[in-house]
Amino acid sequence: FLLEKALNYDKKFLKKSFFFTEHLIFQNFFMNLISNFSTKLLYKNHFFDSLTPVAIFYSFWPRNKPFNCIDIGSGGGFPGLILSLLFPGFFFCLLDSIQKKTKFQKIVLETLQVKNSEPICQRAEIIGKFVNQEEAYDLTLTRAVAELNILLKLCLPFSKKNGRLVIMKKISSINQELRVSFKPLKNSNGKIKSLIHIHPLRQGKVILVIKKTKP
Repeated sequence: FLLEKALNYDKKFLKKSFFFTEHLIFQNFFMNLISNFSTKLLYKNHFFDSLTPVAIFYSFWPRNKPFNCIDIGSGGGFPGLILSLLFPGFFFCLLDSIQKKTKFQKIVLETLQVKNSEPICQRAEIIGKFVNQEEAYDLTLTRAVAELNILLKLCLPFSKKNGRLVIMKKISSINQELRVSFKPLKNSNGKIKSLIHIHPLRQGKVILVIKKTKP
């Protein structure tokens, strides 16, 4: 309902999102920003997929303060750049290790005059040790850039105490990955809050929400 309301009434979001996707379609021919590309797949596998966690934010977002967020492995801007357009009151750090992708993001943000998002080109395991990045974020996002046990080690260091890590994973692999991730989850002071099925079929995805319980 919340997602439907945002898409129906936020004309600025729709206008900026259209520019972003059209620019991505054009630039992808030259820069290979996303794989398995077609216009139909762009909206299905990237654009709408990036919006699936929106309703979850409202379950833990304190409405009286802004949210500090980081998207790890943001690629061509999914989901972090799209979400920064939808939530102008949030700040989004868009982290990716490939320079051409963060350069593309920067061009889009400058053209659209988006001030609440900043692309950074660096590896997560390196920048996560920086003083100004460690435990700096209320919300950490990632779209399955690695196996779950690796993601926990990469992503939870960015989270504040009581911060959330939102991971989007394929259903076909999540049960096995949960079994081998119990120890890394405990060592990283993480606690699973919810596992939400986005699609009933096994080729669909789940959203895993993890709370950072201790610094």
